[in-house]
Order: sequence, then C-alpha cells, then structure tokens
Amino acid sequence: MIKLAFGILFFAFGLVNAIAQNSSHCVDAGKSLREGIALSDASMKEEELYRDAITKCPTMPEAHYNLGVVLSKRGGLEQVTAKNIGATSQKLDEALESINKAIAIREDASFFSAKGALLVAKSDWNGARTTYQKAISLDPKSLKAYQGLGLIEERTNHLDLAEGHFRKGTELNAADAISWFNLGVVLERRGRSSESLKAYEKALFQDGQFFDAALSKGILLQQMDKIEESKPPLELAAKLRPEDPNPHRALGSAYEKEGDFDKAEIAFRKATSLDSADSLSWTNLGIILVRKKQEALAVDALQKAVDLDPKSLQAKSALGWALTELGRYKEAEAILTEAIAIDPSDKLAKQNMGILQKRMGK
Repeated sequence: MIKLAFGILFFAFGLVNAIAQNSSHCVDAGKSLREGIALSDASMKEEELYRDAITKCPTMPEAHYNLGVVLSKRGGLEQVTAKNIGATSQKLDEALESINKAIAIREDASFFSAKGALLVAKSDWNGARTTYQKAISLDPKSLKAYQGLGLIEERTNHLDLAEGHFRKGTELNAADAISWFNLGVVLERRGRSSESLKAYEKALFQDGQFFDAALSKGILLQQMDKIEESKPPLELAAKLRPEDPNPHRALGSAYEKEGDFDKAEIAFRKATSLDSADSLSWTNLGIILVRKKQEALAVDALQKAVDLDPKSLQAKSALGWALTELGRYKEAEAILTEAIAIDPSDKLAKQNMGILQKRMGK
C-alpha cells in the first residue's frame, strides 16, 4: 500500500464576546452579538445578527471579527487544514475584509490569528507569517499563532522550524490534541517514526475521537511492520468516519499483509464503494482477487484502476498478471509492455513479463 497524505489541522475559528461600550446603541449591539454567539451555527440568522450589531455600533471590533468568523465558516473554512489551502471564495474575501476592520479598530492577537488563517488559505505565506508574528508580539502565549506558523513552515518545507512551532504549542497547552497531531505529522515527515507515533498517541489521549490522529497512527504502525497493532486505531478511524474510504483502504492493506484475503476484499470493496474514483483501492482489490483465484473479477477491477489512472505502473502490472492467469497472453503482453515503458527499472513488471514469456514458450 502507498502511504496516504493527510492535512495538518491547526485550529478552528472561535467567536469572542463584546467588551462593554458606553452608548445605548452599543449596548443594543452587544445583545445582538451575544445572540449570534448563542447560535454559533454559521446560519444566515447568525450573520444577520452580527451585521445588525455593526449597524448599531460600527466601532465594536468584536462584531466585525465575529462576522468574519461566520463568513469564514460559510465559505467552507471552519477549520484550516493543509487540504483546503488555496481555497478562494467571495465569502472568504468578505471574511478577510471584516477581520481587517476589527484590527483597524483594535489590535488583538485573536484577530491577527484569524487573519493569518485566511491568508494561509489563500497561500499567502509571507503575509500569513508576518500576521502570526504580530499576534505573538501582542500575546506571546498565542497557541493559534504558533500552530499557524507551524503549518506555514511545514507547507514551505522548513520542517525544523515547523517542529519548533508545534513543540511550542504543546508547551503552551499540553492538553491540545491538534498541536500533538501536527507535531506527529512533521516528525513523520522527518523520518522519526518512533517520536511521531508517540505524538499521535498523545493526540489520541487528549482527544479519543480524533479521526486524523487515529488514521495516521494506524498507517504509521503498518509502515513500521506492526500490523496487528495498526488495526485498532484504523478500526476506530473507520467507526468515527464510516463514509471515509481511507481507513477501509488501510485496513485492507493490514488484512492483506496478514494473509486474510477475505477481510481484505471486504475492506477494499468498501473503499471503492465510498470512492469509485479511488484507483489505488481498485488496484488492491484486483490483486486480492487474483490471489483468491478470481481472475475474471480481478481483470474488471484492475481495468477500472487503469482507466482511472492510465499512468499507474502498479495497476497495469497487476492487470498483466491477471490476464496471464486467464490465458489472455496477447492482452497481457500489451499491458505489461506499457507498464515497463512507464518504469523500465520496475522489477515486478519485469517479473510478470518473464512469467508471461515463459508460458508463451518464448
């Protein structure tokens, strides 16, 4: 199985309460703002309440900030991850404008951290880095700012700096599961598997429902050849998000390595049912079916994999193997020739071609 890539989470946007202001209009605005916070559902009603607060008291920075938060959520950016970097939408632009208005009224570390997250989403690394540094200058204990800086450095491949920022996050709040998870991701990228595993475990200790931590722990254990130990966190991940194909694909790999091809087939079929465009799961399903002597079904699965990813050497090599077992030698020779052309040094494709040539009497 190929290692799956997962986004680094670093924080969810949070609302703030208004600081009392003297005028009667601002008192009324505070009521609207608190009603919006009570909703906290990113609904049109919540947005309208913050806009009403701004109309009544334009100098209330919390109203502008909270409007920016709800616009971020409505723009699909409730939580910033490496997966949604590069996100653009009118709502996110409006959110940035609203948070800038809050900052113009009062400089606050929370405001700068939220602005940094929006700049990260837009892949504005330099702007986001400067913004987070400003947040830290205002609040040296700003956990969100350190998490944001860590993500920037991880995305720009400054892994030593990223590690330092995430470690700072764990020092500021040892109970913060996201900081531990982020640290684990960076340590894994740096090839320090044992340390990474401990970080994932600490993340799960702090939050037993942390899907990405459970999934990453399970996959890392597989890479460390601890197959039996990998199954419980993968099963937890599958339970937490039954609609996500990744834990099912990883469980299929675990069962395959244990030689339990029936369970592996079930897992890979589940993955393909959840994501019919998942070339890797179709490939793995096909390989399992060949091993179960169900070559005709294997060819169907592997052909889907090749159709989805025509450049997949693994899918074409496996398809050639399945066709060979069915005695469809000319088709097997053609597809294995394509596989070897993708990577002439691949030993498995050459081995499959050698077996085919022998059976053809060449």
